[in-house]
Amino acid sequence: FMIFTLGLDSQFAMMETVISGLSDVFPYYLRKHKTLFTFVTCMIGFLLGIPQVCKGGIYVLTLMDWYSGSYNLMIVSLCELVAVCYVYGVNNFRRDIEMMLGGFPNVFWVYWYVTWCFITPVAIVFIVIMSGITYAPAYYTKYEGVYTFPDFAEGLGWLMVVSPLALIVGGMIVQSIRYGGVAKALKAQPDWGPALDENRIGRYSPRDEPDFSKDEPAGATNMGYMGEKGRPYVVNDKNGYDHRL
Repeated sequence: FMIFTLGLDSQFAMMETVISGLSDVFPYYLRKHKTLFTFVTCMIGFLLGIPQVCKGGIYVLTLMDWYSGSYNLMIVSLCELVAVCYVYGVNNFRRDIEMMLGGFPNVFWVYWYVTWCFITPVAIVFIVIMSGITYAPAYYTKYEGVYTFPDFAEGLGWLMVVSPLALIVGGMIVQSIRYGGVAKALKAQPDWGPALDENRIGRYSPRDEPDFSKDEPAGATNMGYMGEKGRPYVVNDKNGYDHRL
């Protein structure tokens, strides 16, 4: 029973990550049909999991476990750290957290600055390098001996490694084209900030509100926050973002 509840809790966390992420990217379409979207997402995950409980499913599970959380997970984590600490700016991220949770002593932030900006990136790079040096093809140990996966299975495994990284590169290219260059794509949008009006104070306060009655419906901005239709928010220059380019 404990294993069942532990697995169920893990599924909640993983599915909520997928659902929230896609809803932030396509809020105008998915948030209006959240129940249906959640059901479809869970059904897709259920159907994709069926091969792992069939005869020979242990081989599928071993292959996925071997490759799906290896290099790609480390590189994605490194990209997130670089994006938050060195592109968006660790000080901006600190102000966002303090806006949501309140102020913290400076000693508290020293630990996180050192961890986010130095220790964790260096540790991730070290892990990736050591994993490459000690790499071995996937295998499964059973009673009859050790089963080594064929070449096509290894190819599928490396496809699982490359796919998330390809999405990151593809997203960077699309955003660079959309905003007219890499430098502009790396900057926070003018409407970046809390979604609710009552939370837009201080550095998030709107400076002016021109008439944009012909604007398109609101969409997701950098991190999923949305500006209301016809009310683009402009960051106050005196309390603006500390862009790190």
